[in-house]
Amino acid sequence: MKSVVLILLWIVTATVICSAQTMFYYPHIANGVLGGVIWKTTIFVTNPAAMGTGLASGSITFMRDNPVLSEAGTPLNLTFTDETGQPTGSGNTIPFQIAGAQTRKFTSSGAGAYAGGFAIVSSNAPISGTAIFSEFDTAGRLIGEAGVPSGNAVSSQAIFVDTQGGYNVGVAYTNPGAAGANVTLRLLNSSAVEVMSTVQTLGPSNHAAAFVSQLFPGAPELVGTLQISSQTPLSAIALRLDPTLSVFTTLPPVTVASRVLAVFRDPASAFSTSDVRDVQEQIVRFDTVTNSLIWAADGRSFPGYPVDGNFIQSDRAFQVRFGTKDGERRAYFTETATATICDIEVSGGQLVISPTNVTVPGG
Repeated sequence: MKSVVLILLWIVTATVICSAQTMFYYPHIANGVLGGVIWKTTIFVTNPAAMGTGLASGSITFMRDNPVLSEAGTPLNLTFTDETGQPTGSGNTIPFQIAGAQTRKFTSSGAGAYAGGFAIVSSNAPISGTAIFSEFDTAGRLIGEAGVPSGNAVSSQAIFVDTQGGYNVGVAYTNPGAAGANVTLRLLNSSAVEVMSTVQTLGPSNHAAAFVSQLFPGAPELVGTLQISSQTPLSAIALRLDPTLSVFTTLPPVTVASRVLAVFRDPASAFSTSDVRDVQEQIVRFDTVTNSLIWAADGRSFPGYPVDGNFIQSDRAFQVRFGTKDGERRAYFTETATATICDIEVSGGQLVISPTNVTVPGG
């Protein structure tokens, strides 16, 4: 009995310790000279505990862009000074210890060629933080600055986009995880109509930053959102800049409903899958949250496809049927009336489903 009590006490203690730990991110860090201006990032960290209580020990770790997005990020080595003006940290890490109610300030030097990346803040006790992006001219005069909130990593989020009147929005997103992330970026207008979309692979500890106009060349001026989704949680932030790129403000992300993919199960076997193939072996998936068909080739989705068992669309016009090809079990998108495999294409941004006379192989 005594050993059981000790085990339970250990579990409770471990749970309390784990729940007290803190980790959050600054999805973008800016430092150095770019286009004749100097960028600096200032990070504030505070211990919200009562004065004189619990010591928070942790670190801020900086990672930089790898231009090959699918590969891992690399350490971002920067020089920082603390609130007293003294150099702090080394390499890509700033260690800290902060007692209750205390605050620390760390400011990058702005020296050298511009480098971008992100920061990971971790602590053994609850802490809070925010940051500031500052832009200076070559004489050291402040041109502009904006506050940057810390962020968490989530699988589905959106940033507001307003590119009317020549304005542009720059978005930065990072994959703090240990595995690569398949990232779907969907540009929606104010009526939630998808304008354009793209899919990227972002390597572990890597970071990407681009203007919306670069991500979606040819997109019209619009007000809407950029939807960012990935099965691997990401952290993101955005800046809205005026046409001269000298006035800017931050646009924190908002959380949006996650996609839940329908899983189709073969009643004749243990086989199940979310990947449904057309006659050309192209894959579509179905989101049960928005009742949408997702074109896997580029991540675009099209509403009006609720799933009921293995039937799809409100009138059950389509059905998922199972077959075998090359020795593998597969799911196919078929017409209910004929049981033949459909041909699915996206043409001019519209989904086109065409009938064929091809039956499910090995069904």
